[in-house]
Amino acid sequence: MATRSHVDVNERRLRPIYDCLDNGSNKEALREADKVLKKQKDFQCAKVLKCLALMRLGRSDDSQEFLKAVHDQQPCDEATLQAMAICYRECDRLDLLADAYCNASKKRPDSEEIMTALFMAYVRLGDYKRQQLTAMSLFKSKPKTPYYFWAIMSIVMQAHCDPKLSKTMYLPLAERMVVKHIKDGKVDSEAEVALYLIILEELGKYDEALCVLGGELGGKLVTELDMHIAKKLEYLTKMARWPELNVIYRKQLKKDNDSWFCYEGYFKSLFHLVDTGWTPANSELEYSLDEGECQADYTIEAAIEFINQAIADNQSSERPKRGPYLARLELYKQLKQKENTLYQSIGEVGIMLESYFDMFCRKQCCFRDLSQYVCLLDGTGKKQFLQCIGEKAKYGEWSTLPEFENMHHVQQHMTVLQLTRYCGLHTDLSHADKHLLVQHLYDAFEQAYKIRIAHVATDMQLIDNYAIIAVHLLMDIYCDTGDMTVVWRGIEILENVFRKAPTDFQVKLLLIKLYSELGAFGACADMYDRLEVKHLQQDTLGFMVCNDMTRYGHFGASCTFYDTTLRFFNHNIKEMLEYIISAYKYGSFTKVYEFVKFKEHLENSLNYGLAMVSRLLLDLTMDCDSHEKAEEDISAMHSIRGLYDADWEKMNDNRDLDIMVSYSDEYQKSSHKIAEASFKEEKAWLKVQSLSVRCLASAVMMSSDVPIPLNGCLGEDKDFTNEDVFESVTDNLESHLQICQTEFRQLMQFPINGPRHTKLKAFLDKKHGQVLINALRATLHIKKCQNNGIESEKLGEKFSHGTVDILKERVAKAREGLAENKDCYPEVLADIVLVTETISYLAIICGVCHKMLKPWKSNLQRKKKKKGHQETKLPSVFSSFSEIFKSLVQIAKEVSQLAQDIIPKFLHEEFQDIHIEDHLTEKENIIHEIHTKATDSYKQSANDICEILKRKIKYLQSLRL
Repeated sequence: MATRSHVDVNERRLRPIYDCLDNGSNKEALREADKVLKKQKDFQCAKVLKCLALMRLGRSDDSQEFLKAVHDQQPCDEATLQAMAICYRECDRLDLLADAYCNASKKRPDSEEIMTALFMAYVRLGDYKRQQLTAMSLFKSKPKTPYYFWAIMSIVMQAHCDPKLSKTMYLPLAERMVVKHIKDGKVDSEAEVALYLIILEELGKYDEALCVLGGELGGKLVTELDMHIAKKLEYLTKMARWPELNVIYRKQLKKDNDSWFCYEGYFKSLFHLVDTGWTPANSELEYSLDEGECQADYTIEAAIEFINQAIADNQSSERPKRGPYLARLELYKQLKQKENTLYQSIGEVGIMLESYFDMFCRKQCCFRDLSQYVCLLDGTGKKQFLQCIGEKAKYGEWSTLPEFENMHHVQQHMTVLQLTRYCGLHTDLSHADKHLLVQHLYDAFEQAYKIRIAHVATDMQLIDNYAIIAVHLLMDIYCDTGDMTVVWRGIEILENVFRKAPTDFQVKLLLIKLYSELGAFGACADMYDRLEVKHLQQDTLGFMVCNDMTRYGHFGASCTFYDTTLRFFNHNIKEMLEYIISAYKYGSFTKVYEFVKFKEHLENSLNYGLAMVSRLLLDLTMDCDSHEKAEEDISAMHSIRGLYDADWEKMNDNRDLDIMVSYSDEYQKSSHKIAEASFKEEKAWLKVQSLSVRCLASAVMMSSDVPIPLNGCLGEDKDFTNEDVFESVTDNLESHLQICQTEFRQLMQFPINGPRHTKLKAFLDKKHGQVLINALRATLHIKKCQNNGIESEKLGEKFSHGTVDILKERVAKAREGLAENKDCYPEVLADIVLVTETISYLAIICGVCHKMLKPWKSNLQRKKKKKGHQETKLPSVFSSFSEIFKSLVQIAKEVSQLAQDIIPKFLHEEFQDIHIEDHLTEKENIIHEIHTKATDSYKQSANDICEILKRKIKYLQSLRL
């Protein structure tokens, strides 16, 4: 009774602290904690809550000190441990959380709550081996089935992490444990059966998995709809039991003849049976059929009959389904690809396509469906088919515009237009004809807009496709001529459409692309915000703008974007741990597997790595106005390897490169190659950036004589100096740049609806990589000269020739380009930004050189004084580097002036030659808005560039020898 009273007193004293923390009143919580500690100075829970308040007040050092003192006392009461868990989660020290519960479990091994919390702490760490041991300890002390399956799931996850031992050790062990529990009759939940199926699947024991599905245990799988049939199809496919698969798919299609998934499975099983010559008579495989169940179709004739019967059954329906007609076309296509002459018995493909158009031309899916099969026609057949359906839609010649009767007529006309472009008939038009067609398409948009059916503001509009195809035509011209006026016209059309259809994401995506071509990233950012990208889309759609943010000098916007992206990734990776814990608590073992895979999917995302490294580089580019600030930023980055150490082989390309609509058959054929080429380039550029950060960080730490953490970078068994680490990462960067120089000498041309190129080729071709390597090599040489007491007379000359002279050349080229060609403003702006970034990196390297040269010079001067009045000439390296610092200051001033000069030239020359049709601006002043967006974007670029260069000038001027 006395003990219970003591607990009540403690709870009553802690309640005000908890209330203040919950309300966000951290200062008040700190005061309340101090009050309690005055009365009970050894009250551990109050101490931990005080630590939490200090942490939330930003006093992390004080908080860590108090928390360590409590941790060392090894508390074991639940209230204190729960408070410590909150602290460790907030400061991201999950290892200490596990250690705290481990210590508590040793004092109270019989406590189920502490042991459970210890297991969850190991879940957060991903320490599957200790999860297993903890779960088995729990099961021994508290023999409950969930704990037993926690141990089994932990073994399965060890198999997931170690493929070499998965099928030889971990999975067989997990299987034996489950089988033992089944024999004991203790498996009674759906989650446990699902886990057993996962183990059998990973072991490839699909026969046993089928037996489980069909047995008593399979009856427990009731949560997911059609799970039995889906799993059965999966297992039969893995075992290549095609007759049974064919029977099941045939049976499912009789129930639902519009299931494309079943048609795909049906054709796959059919062709396997045909290719192997299978018949029921010569089959060695026994399979049973239920009473009344159909036999397998093992001949093409039987399949044709089955599809025709499905079409006949479908024709009697009030609302015919698309599936049977598409299945007939798909069968025709696959037979023709296999050069099987039986495709001729299906029918004439042109007639089948026309029939499909007649039935479904009023649906927006008609184009997507037919585009998969128009390739079955030859050039003449395509023209005849388009002429036939064009007459039905009153399409006529491309240069004429029909009078639309209603929206169904608009849909028919649109389908014909989309197929015409898809079949490549627009490529034969001259530039003048394409301009005329663009005008007709915009007129069609205006006419269709007048008769459109009343719609909700958030609905997608069919008629927007007229404008989208018109802009695609303009981009064809732009790719051929490079005429920037065509881009402006495309923007004007899209901005007008955007005002009438503000929710059409295709219009927004195209606007982002076109503004990027102009170098006006400010307008891209605005349109990207209007997309209202949510959650996972930040990973899949971030590529739309991330390559152009720093390319065109919007450094401030880049920081905001990357911060948002990193918050998404970091938050969701942390939240995924909580989901995994919840899955364990509720026994949803299949979800544990899914959550772990999804967490790895996020961690290995290309966009995550790009955001992380780019943000580090932006810190070094934007914030550093002195060497002390550079050292402070670098020290916050921890170890060099810890900056960003991607597993390049496991990296995921999560970009949704098909988000933008395409009406080009050529793009559809090459989209896979484009994705591969883009991903390869993105990885190479990310590696350049990652190695650049490491080089700069290791240079700063080398000059400060701060030991550089290796973390396995050069091996763990040897002692390496800072110079060794710096030289190693510099060698890695130089080697990688040489590889890039060879592999990316010629880049694939990406279409307007494809990805954008990175800055890699410009970085290499314009010798910025060479400048960086030369500067790093000179820095290493200075360190060696300083250590060995020797000096290279030509060191300063080499540094200047390899860096300053190249930058002067780049500035002169940019100035010439600005004076000669008004269409090159985006390219000139990108060049200015690259020079700005390179100057930023050189400023840090110069700061490193200065920090090494200054004490060296002072030491030589002291020696000179000791020798009396004897004339001793100081090495030329000091005067050379003083001149280099001054030269870089002068280059920075010239670049700053060049960034400001681009704005008036852009305003006066770019806008004066733009010709706009009157109908685009009769009611709204779209032109003024577009020009304002572009001008504001260039001004923001110039402001950001000048602000950075101002800091670098200050940085460089502070370096005096």
